[in-house]
Amino acid sequence: MAGNLTAMIASIFSGGVTADPYYEYTTLLLPGNGTNGAQNNTFLDGSSNNFTITRNGNTTQGTFSPFSQTGWGNYFGSSTANLKFASVASFAIGTGNFSIECFVNFTAWSGTNQRICIQGVSGTTNVQIARDSGANDLFVDIQGSRVITYAWTPTIGQWYHIAVVRSGTGSNQVALYIDGTSVATGTSSASIAQNQFLIGGLDWASGYSLQGYISNFRYSNVARTITLPTSAYTSDANTLILTCQSNRFIDNSASPKTITVNGSPSVQAFSPFNPTASWSAATNGGSGYFDGNADFLTTPVVSAFAFGTGNFTVEAWVYVQKDQPWTIASSNYNYSSGTGNWAFYVSGNIIYFNIPGQNHASNTITITKDAWSHVAYVRSGTSGYFYLNGKLVSGAITDNANYSGTTGTFYVGRQSDGTAQFQGYMNALRIVKGTAVYTGEFTPPTAPITNAGSTSAASYPSTTNVNTSFASSECSLLLNFTNAGIYDATSKNDLETVGNAQISTAISAKWGGSSIYLNGSDSWLIAPFNTVNDIGGTAPFTIEFWSYFNSLAAISTVVGKTNNSTAAGSQFEFTVQTNGQISVTFYYSSSAFTVTSAVGAITTGAWQYVAMTKDSSGNYKIFINGTQSGTTVTNTSTLNTPTLATTIGAQITTGNRLCNAYFQDFRITRGVARTITASPTAAFPTL
Repeated sequence: MAGNLTAMIASIFSGGVTADPYYEYTTLLLPGNGTNGAQNNTFLDGSSNNFTITRNGNTTQGTFSPFSQTGWGNYFGSSTANLKFASVASFAIGTGNFSIECFVNFTAWSGTNQRICIQGVSGTTNVQIARDSGANDLFVDIQGSRVITYAWTPTIGQWYHIAVVRSGTGSNQVALYIDGTSVATGTSSASIAQNQFLIGGLDWASGYSLQGYISNFRYSNVARTITLPTSAYTSDANTLILTCQSNRFIDNSASPKTITVNGSPSVQAFSPFNPTASWSAATNGGSGYFDGNADFLTTPVVSAFAFGTGNFTVEAWVYVQKDQPWTIASSNYNYSSGTGNWAFYVSGNIIYFNIPGQNHASNTITITKDAWSHVAYVRSGTSGYFYLNGKLVSGAITDNANYSGTTGTFYVGRQSDGTAQFQGYMNALRIVKGTAVYTGEFTPPTAPITNAGSTSAASYPSTTNVNTSFASSECSLLLNFTNAGIYDATSKNDLETVGNAQISTAISAKWGGSSIYLNGSDSWLIAPFNTVNDIGGTAPFTIEFWSYFNSLAAISTVVGKTNNSTAAGSQFEFTVQTNGQISVTFYYSSSAFTVTSAVGAITTGAWQYVAMTKDSSGNYKIFINGTQSGTTVTNTSTLNTPTLATTIGAQITTGNRLCNAYFQDFRITRGVARTITASPTAAFPTL
């Protein structure tokens, strides 16, 4: 299926793609192309064993992966969120030149203190870029003196490039740039002392964190020429910090520094740059999503999982969303009693690979939630080694066990007694029997891995300490999770296909040969909550789709984020009534307002292009086939931001107000009110 998806995307756009100028703001795009009957419930083993994988609970899969084609940013939402770099000698700029550059996307602005970055500790500020709580000002402090104050009100939800540069004779000229243009200047020849450096907030006080996203943060000890970047930053000899651009919290400068993550910021597949290619299974891969509530995968235990006394490797990428303990894989191992075959799991900030009577443990480690981490256990001879993101996090552990168990059930995402359940996303679970794939510290793969050493070689930026000679016959299991029938082309969401939700060729599709079918009785889609696909706050947005309704119920929910109980706990609900009128209700605080189309706007038995926009002034509009339907509603209230999943085709995740309809090109754009003047004449671009 993964290959079919890639081929279909390529064929649809084979005539040459006109890239979407707002693709970086597109947070959900469901083209609806695929194989008839395809859902997201069938999981494939990519090893030569081709084991049957049984889905349990609501486990699903999709295109969110460690290898997103859309780039990365870090979200700072809590009052204590920040990234902390310990004080190092290179941070002592003295009276020399420096540059601080980054992209920022605010989710709120007025009434909040917000620190983009600060070098210093309580009572001592060496360098600071921040928003003033008392006014709509962006300011720059150097050694406690305000050098620049710039009156500014950014559009919420929009990416801005912000830079501060000190240069010139005596290094006293300071300039603030927004989107490559100098907007304010000042002077400072103050000496910048060595101190810790913080991004996104403070570590000595709460309530000062950035509200929004930072991408591609670079701190340099040179005055750089500022232009608006069109691609991700790279490091050079003058780069002190380069971060907020990877699938995990990491400093990509030439001299990487350790990052302490405070207050639960998250890594998101969200950046200011458009991708250069559409999603493909081979290049970008996918993930399985486990909701932490009885979601897991199984297959019978066989000899492929019994390593005997030989070498072996078990590895996976994980994006964890719960506190420990949690399990990657378990060969019929009981967490409570310590009986069974073996288990690979994390508990108490320690990675374990256990068999009855032998607990092989790593050193104390930190696996940050809401960020991708690569975890591996390798046995070579009679020694075991734990790796986290390619770094050795244990000494040589004596492991002379005979892994001989061949009975029971093999679990992914929990243990045999139902404990230590995994919550979050998992990619590239690979088990290799007979080879120690990693022979020392290594650079984790930057593309999906395969079932053989030779073909996996291209997945690594460096094959130092990576065994590339093992045969595919040694790969016992490989789960790359790329068999989603209904996929998100932005690589930001894994969708659950509930009931009979599927790809269908039953009617002529608007584009290509298929569409998404929801039957009105047991079918809908669920996109787990993430901050990127949330349209709350005051940001502009666009919701649009092609629909073909078979029938109209009293109320059919097309898309929404609601708990069906209180206004305070809901965000919005986009519905179609029996009379063909669209009614969209938005919730703020404990109140609500509604935007409606004309009666009869939606008809049955035909494809219609439907769009809704909200601009930065709070003007809400509904469009049918490119023409506004109903009146504009203006409301500047701040929409609620509940941590709810987004549902398509049902009001809530447990299902009601179901849609009997086909859909294509279901697209949500956050931060942009797209201009709607006519129905699209081609499928939406996937880049």
